[in-house]
Amino acid sequence: MTSLRKPALSLAALLVVWGTGIAPAQASDDTWITTKIKAVDKDVKDAVEKALKANESLEGIKVKSVENGLVFLDGHTTNLASELRAIETAYGIAGVRQVDSGIETKEK
Repeated sequence: MTSLRKPALSLAALLVVWGTGIAPAQASDDTWITTKIKAVDKDVKDAVEKALKANESLEGIKVKSVENGLVFLDGHTTNLASELRAIETAYGIAGVRQVDSGIETKEK
């Protein structure tokens, strides 16, 4: 083999090993972004929970999860106005893109 073929074979071998063609630097960037999003989601969840706890009429409502700014609310309330207040409270938090309500409303 000539010395010109060895680098070409090495490059081909690396592409086969990597499979998808994603460079290690890109993979580490993706990991960093994922970690950052999870940290932001945790901050959003904590802020929404704190805001809900500050309002006594919303005590039966909890944050089930937050995924990329999408807040999932869960729990129960006695009227529709409280459910809407909880949704508005969540939307008032920085980082919330959308709110999905799984809140059960049981009118008295």
